[in-house]
Amino acid sequence: MSFAFDDKGKGAAQAYWNALSRLKEVWMDVFGTELYIEQSKAKDAFQEAVAKVSNALANNPKNTKDFSEYGDIQHPEDPNCLAQALLKAADIDNLSPNFLIGIMLERLSELSLNEISEIELRYFLRDVLDDAFEGLGTRRPNVGANRHWPRLRQYLREIEEVYIGHTRAQPSIMLRNTRGGRMALNPRDPRRLTLLIDPECF
Repeated sequence: MSFAFDDKGKGAAQAYWNALSRLKEVWMDVFGTELYIEQSKAKDAFQEAVAKVSNALANNPKNTKDFSEYGDIQHPEDPNCLAQALLKAADIDNLSPNFLIGIMLERLSELSLNEISEIELRYFLRDVLDDAFEGLGTRRPNVGANRHWPRLRQYLREIEEVYIGHTRAQPSIMLRNTRGGRMALNPRDPRRLTLLIDPECF
């Protein structure tokens, strides 16, 4: 199987290793096993992995849906779509924690000044990521139950610990389930959460 790779400056070995690492992470989350690769050169290893994943997803709609959502990749069963998405993927880990947390704090302050006490978390995070990825030449990551959410959740909990004094060992008090119910320690989907803004803290 051949692939229509268009490197556009991303053909360096490190770019392929980074993309392969992202692919292995999503594979582990969806299938619960390691993705084993035999090739040793970066581009060859990446192409081998893309072929394996696409073949595994081709006739499995459920896994394809899970892979697409968690990996933030459209049509992962198509090897060309999968390869290009991975090579050009927007990755939160490429941004410094202080940079993203700083944008979150600015947005929280703006909402507090405008006397907004709560907002659906997905809208808040979209605004934050729009600012963070502006001018970087790539679309912002989608907000959802994907590989980006654990990092964003971690930053929100750090803000809560520093500015509200609430320990990360307990469920968040800055977040609540939009439809009610008990708050999990590590909620899995930001689209089901509401962010509460305390004007005395922000």
